[in-house]
Amino acid sequence: MKKIKAGLVSMTATGCWSDVKYVDGDVVKIAAIECVFQIAFNYTLRFAGLAVFIMFLVGGVKFLTAGGEPEKAASAQKTLTYAIFGLALIVISWFTLLLIGEFTGIELTTFQIIP
Repeated sequence: MKKIKAGLVSMTATGCWSDVKYVDGDVVKIAAIECVFQIAFNYTLRFAGLAVFIMFLVGGVKFLTAGGEPEKAASAQKTLTYAIFGLALIVISWFTLLLIGEFTGIELTTFQIIP
């Protein structure tokens, strides 16, 4: 039980757990799955953005340290190209979810259980 309380206290910082509908005394309700999915979605998106940023940094450093060698410059160019494709994939995926949400009227960027 102490682990559940510690988990709830650590998750309260995200703002999702502050709603009363997720906790009844010491018992976590099944509706808390909304919050878990929302947190997972947010952290996945942040991780993807961080990965793209790191790829840009690595590609830039590889390009700067290539020293005129065509093989190293080609490797750096591939890394930067993959980073650009990754960023484009993230942006296109996000806007696709928003576009589908506009047509269907369902907000796909937040997870909600409809009672």
